[in-house]
Amino acid sequence: MRIIAKNLVQNYEGLHAVNDISLEIPEGKIFGIIGKSGAGKSTLLRMISLLERPESGEIYFDGKRVDNLKKKDLIQERRKIGMIFQTFNLLTSRNAERNVAYPMEICHTPMEEIKKRCSELLELVGLTSKAKVGISKMSGGQKQRVAIARALATNPSVLFCDEATSALDPGTTRQVLSLIKEVQKKFNLTVIMVTHQMEVVRDACDEVAVINNGKIVEQGEVEKVFSNPQSDVTRDFLSNLKTETAKDAIEKGMLDDKMVTFSKGGKYILRFPENKTGEPVLSRITKSQNVGFNIFGAGVQYVKGKELGTLQMDIIGSEDDVEKVIKELESEGIVVEEAKI
Repeated sequence: MRIIAKNLVQNYEGLHAVNDISLEIPEGKIFGIIGKSGAGKSTLLRMISLLERPESGEIYFDGKRVDNLKKKDLIQERRKIGMIFQTFNLLTSRNAERNVAYPMEICHTPMEEIKKRCSELLELVGLTSKAKVGISKMSGGQKQRVAIARALATNPSVLFCDEATSALDPGTTRQVLSLIKEVQKKFNLTVIMVTHQMEVVRDACDEVAVINNGKIVEQGEVEKVFSNPQSDVTRDFLSNLKTETAKDAIEKGMLDDKMVTFSKGGKYILRFPENKTGEPVLSRITKSQNVGFNIFGAGVQYVKGKELGTLQMDIIGSEDDVEKVIKELESEGIVVEEAKI
């Protein structure tokens, strides 16, 4: 499903929760919406998932306007949507199988079809042996797997994930993200992930929109946003991004990794595209320019299977020489930012 939002506005008692947001979410991709608490991302999610009507603006599913539908038609459109929540929202009075069955029961699906579908989905999420187990006896990761199976029960075209990994430990988060990516490919779903975790965007998403104060401040392919962030909000997210160890990278199917460690200091942050991470760029520059480098931290992040290098450092020299070096770095495709020290 392709989703287009145009000029969405939502106010709460004078607060501009969503302030004239427009965006296009492509079909068959994992699209991230990231922002800090109070940025407006959850309000945006409720509107584009048809849980809440916008105060003004328009929402389209595959070219059809859906924000102004009457109740009966709105219910039909909502059946094309699967939802996964941070708190799982499972029925504790039901076991895993009956939780997965619940949305199909609401749609009056024949019982034999419900049983078959439940069996298929529980196998998909690796919980066949837990079908009759009560929700209260399950771990957080198992509960979220049940929630994913339930969200897929009615064959949705789009899957919304509202902070789906926030309540999970890092290891379980990786497993759940891997499952969501597997499900997305298997059913060719459009997936929208709302999060405040840049690691989730890095490890799962194809594109991302960064929200701050009810507005989109940056949007694009994840690799480009990571390698050349345009907004202060994005840079702040990246500066606080938890770095990967080699063990993390191996668990994700990557061959190797370099730890990124930063100490306080260093006026500049350099971001290297994949084709420059293995080149002796600074060594070449020191031979051609009258400057020195004091490196405070360095390393590599993996984004969509590609290496993106980062350095935090000082450039030591005259003002004119430093300016020449920055221009030379930028001519090689390296992004140079002033760090917030």
